[in-house]
Amino acid sequence: SRGLKADRDAVQQLAERVDGNLLAAAQEVEKLALLANGETIDLARMESLVADSARYDVFRVIDAALNGQPAQLARMLSGLKAEGEAVPALLGMVVMELQRTAALARIEVRGGNIAAEF
Repeated sequence: SRGLKADRDAVQQLAERVDGNLLAAAQEVEKLALLANGETIDLARMESLVADSARYDVFRVIDAALNGQPAQLARMLSGLKAEGEAVPALLGMVVMELQRTAALARIEVRGGNIAAEF
């Protein structure tokens, strides 16, 4: 709607840099509309124009771990570390959730009632 054109890699880079931060995404699109001058934006240009605005929390880290998204998990942990978070302390919560999930899986294998366990 803003008349921007970008190649696939550039769009992927934008999505990664604003990961879930919709306000930042809207602001970056506005900025790109001003700076693109009608040209197609490639990866190199996107990297130079768009700030890394992704914000993560332990709950999203746990979701990525439980959903089997190692690349996303690594990106989140790196972002949290860059923001000054104590990443090793967060990993304890991730491990606790994985242990709970494993316990529920064992109950299910034995034919137990998962709903009752929740």
